[in-house]
Amino acid sequence: MMGAASKQALWLLLLAKSLELVVASLPAVVTAVAACGALFEPTMVPAAEQAAYAARQLEAESGDKAIVGKGKGANTVRGSRDAKYVVAVPLWAEAVLLAAIAVSWAAALYLAPIYFHPDPEGPVEYILASVPFFFLLMAVEAIVIWLARMPSQAAQYTFGDSWGSIVAGVSQQLFDAIVYKPLVISIFPMWCFAYVHTHYALWVVPMDKAWHWVVIALAADLIYYFSHRWGHEVAFLWAGHSVHHSSEHYNFSTALRQSAWQGVYHTALAFVLALFFPPVCFATAKSLNVVYQFWVHTTVIRRLGPLEWVFMTPSHHRVHHDRRVHKNFGGLLIVWDRLFGTFLDEYEQVQEQGGGATTATLLPRPGLVADARGEEVCAFGVKVPVRTWTESVLQLQEPIQVLRRMASATSAGRVLKAFVMGPGWATATARRVLVFPRSAVVTPRLRHEALLSWPAVAYHAVHFAVNLALGFVVMLQAPTMSAVQSLAMGGLCLLFLLCQGLLLDHGGTSWAGRLELARTHAVLVLVLVAYVAAGGASAATTGCFLLAAVYVPSAVICHLCPQWLGSGTPTKTPA
Repeated sequence: MMGAASKQALWLLLLAKSLELVVASLPAVVTAVAACGALFEPTMVPAAEQAAYAARQLEAESGDKAIVGKGKGANTVRGSRDAKYVVAVPLWAEAVLLAAIAVSWAAALYLAPIYFHPDPEGPVEYILASVPFFFLLMAVEAIVIWLARMPSQAAQYTFGDSWGSIVAGVSQQLFDAIVYKPLVISIFPMWCFAYVHTHYALWVVPMDKAWHWVVIALAADLIYYFSHRWGHEVAFLWAGHSVHHSSEHYNFSTALRQSAWQGVYHTALAFVLALFFPPVCFATAKSLNVVYQFWVHTTVIRRLGPLEWVFMTPSHHRVHHDRRVHKNFGGLLIVWDRLFGTFLDEYEQVQEQGGGATTATLLPRPGLVADARGEEVCAFGVKVPVRTWTESVLQLQEPIQVLRRMASATSAGRVLKAFVMGPGWATATARRVLVFPRSAVVTPRLRHEALLSWPAVAYHAVHFAVNLALGFVVMLQAPTMSAVQSLAMGGLCLLFLLCQGLLLDHGGTSWAGRLELARTHAVLVLVLVAYVAAGGASAATTGCFLLAAVYVPSAVICHLCPQWLGSGTPTKTPA
């Protein structure tokens, strides 16, 4: 057996070699990406001809003379309706982010079986192993966006939105660890993949060949496709899944914004696989599918050549997050959408709304047009904007809307319709085009932003990190904790996050600031009790001192400088 020190040395050597290989191959990667992108783009007429044609079309439709001028080496067209659309991103930015993703994947796949496999008979926890790399990739993406000077509002990281996305993910994982899994195991064991497999399996597929794993991966992705699609088409399922779509930004942090209970109905659909595949194999395929989906939540990576025909890519998933279309439901593969008529390409079906409202720039590559503002054609978010930061914890906005529609219905048929027919009911297989919003709509497209000064950002960031660490410990230790302990610790973490959401909503000078003052004092009392109960234990004593170092100055700030905690969140006009 290889010792721990030898494994760590081998891992460091592997990481060093991987980084060396990535750096050495970076020029080739850049060239290949450029070549594939140029190959995959549809053949178009030359840029000058396209500009002239668009100008003639606009003039014929509006009666006004279209403006065709000369920019920096490119032509400009006002109100072009037929031209292709793309956001211009430097090729180096795409290459850097792709390299970071590849290295992160390799590291997570290597480390997970070593450090995240607590039960030798159970599945490897690939999702938990990937969490540190998720945050690393978020940092890399934010730096790349800043260095590339990407003007897109949707691409940017803001503290409030990133906080909301991460908190939703933590809430989902805590709910799964302290509520869903214990409840299923103790009260409803029949609602468990393992139970169905043990009692009702028709034939157990021996997982001793590589192609068996390919089959389970494809089957798990097909189950995910229908689960995801029905999560958009069916109203009471959309009530859960809508949490993932509530961000009006689109970056890696958006991938972490998950619903606390959407896994319940996904498990029900997976029962068909329990008739054939062992639980460990399905859990492995499912977790790897989830990890794969993280990287498609970015605006930096545009097109990936022939891969766009087979796999779910950032381009396809951006369309999925457009609140107007409800398309592209695959997880690993886009093939299912192409087969079942739910596919929409980001570039092929693009129109501008209200000719003459925007200026488009024809790029040097034929057939590609970028909006002069550098904005996305997709309008991210949900139809009814989220108006409170506590939604990331409570996740009640859409369920309440469904109940209100049912309560206002005038007949049993309308009640059923309100309960069943979700926003994707009529759009999933219908023909749709991506209509580029007017500039007046794009300007306030971010309809929910917290007003935070630098002291407020620092305060919220520190307390968020503490709450995040507490939640991560609960998730890791939940299998070894009693039900009361896990519920108490997890509930405390969720309560702290809820208080922080109220503070972002209302500001430090409101009643939320006084609630925060009470919370800091309560935590200091708990720390004192824990210190006395620890009886000098070194680890517990260290933890108490660290918490005191955070919460003593926090209590002082809440008492003397509540304005440092933020000024609340104004509500903007819905787009």
